[in-house]
Amino acid sequence: MSKIIIFITILLTTQANCYGHSAHSKLFYGGPSLPLEVATQYKLAKNQKLKEDCNNGNKQACVELGVLYYAGEDEEIIKSVTKAKQFFKKACNDKSANGCYYLGITYLRGGEGVKKSDKKAMYDFARGCHLGNMQSCDQYRKLEEG
Repeated sequence: MSKIIIFITILLTTQANCYGHSAHSKLFYGGPSLPLEVATQYKLAKNQKLKEDCNNGNKQACVELGVLYYAGEDEEIIKSVTKAKQFFKKACNDKSANGCYYLGITYLRGGEGVKKSDKKAMYDFARGCHLGNMQSCDQYRKLEEG
């Protein structure tokens, strides 16, 4: 068990500020496979680290968690549009352009406890656009044109 904990610690240390899927994909899909128990513990540790980082003000970690909850493709995280919205909103309120974009998408599409609202989507796309997210600008213009 201590070898597994050391292995997970090394993985988390080398991936410390890299929340993208590329490292995850290479680790789990592009190379030799890990024993299922180790892979599951790594995912649990990574998701826990994302939650801690988000709670400590890391807006990219909040966006990543929102994406995981929105997609529901991680077997350790059950799909929840409501939880995704909460993480996107936290990131957006902390001035994350991507967080505002994804929050806008969440309102644009609606679903599972989140009422569809073009007005709220436009507001969040405008915020994302002002923060430099070009996709937010495009979505805002599309909604404005009707």
